[in-house]
Amino acid sequence: MRFLLFCMAFIWAACSVKGGTPETDFLWADVPDGVSLVKYIGSEEDIVIPETAGGKPVTEIAPWAFWNCLQAKKVKVGSRVTRIRQRAFWFCMELISLELPASVSETGLAAFDECVQLQSFTLDPENQKYACRDGVLFSRDMKKLVRYPEGKRGSYTVPDGVRVIGEGAFHGCAFLERVTLPEGLEEIEDRGFYSCCNLKELILPKSLKVIGNNAFTDCSHVEKLVIPAGVVRIGEDAFSWTNSLKGIWFEGDEPEAGGRQLGHFVPNYPVVYHRKDAKGWPGPGWRGMKTQIYEQE
Repeated sequence: MRFLLFCMAFIWAACSVKGGTPETDFLWADVPDGVSLVKYIGSEEDIVIPETAGGKPVTEIAPWAFWNCLQAKKVKVGSRVTRIRQRAFWFCMELISLELPASVSETGLAAFDECVQLQSFTLDPENQKYACRDGVLFSRDMKKLVRYPEGKRGSYTVPDGVRVIGEGAFHGCAFLERVTLPEGLEEIEDRGFYSCCNLKELILPKSLKVIGNNAFTDCSHVEKLVIPAGVVRIGEDAFSWTNSLKGIWFEGDEPEAGGRQLGHFVPNYPVVYHRKDAKGWPGPGWRGMKTQIYEQE
């Protein structure tokens, strides 16, 4: 809806742009606190978003503003921007680094998704909403992992103290092979590890309580998952497209289930293992899957 309002707004090329990429490379729209960058139309590899346009502060990057901007490799966001809207940098497939200012306090849904070469976020240390460590974006208090760059390779250890893996935090991290999660982690939000298609091992901590919708969708190389006893809810389609998953071991009672857990496109449903004394488990099957009792070591 907001994007449609932008389209209806008077879009203009600023007559004066200071400290950044040329004015003709952007389209702008007025917003109550300044101007919004509606669309980048230039062809530069290194882009600097200006602080002002037409004498007004640039406070927002609109939805889809850099969509499919295939040549961009580095982007520095202007120091007056407070909001980066949903899918603002979606499909910037050559983007390597993204520099965020102290002013940014809001990043929308999937704002950095499909940036498959993105190696790191850089953040002004004066930012009061976010923090950055080793190129990964966190909440300021380091209790929530907000976004892991899709282009980072190998293994990653989530720092101690993180309580939440944010919505889409590891979405599309196709080069990630192993993640170590800390004790104290309580929630994996929706799409937390969506399409981590080369992730081979994921050990869930005993402190985990909630697994969101599509949390592990398309984690197609994971063969085994152990669900800790403390998990009380598993969201819909949490394990869909997990084509290599052979078994899910539940250490406790049956969690609350938000609809189907495997969803579609799982050629061979995994076996669901649960303890004999666990509560809530149906007899012959769980959500259409074969169940089997196991003895806990």
